[in-house]
Amino acid sequence: MMVSMGAVSKETPVVT
Repeated sequence: MMVSMGAVSKETPVVT
């Protein structure tokens, strides 16, 4: 799952 850091970093483990 590639998402922007800060967008959903608090909810989901962010992998940029």
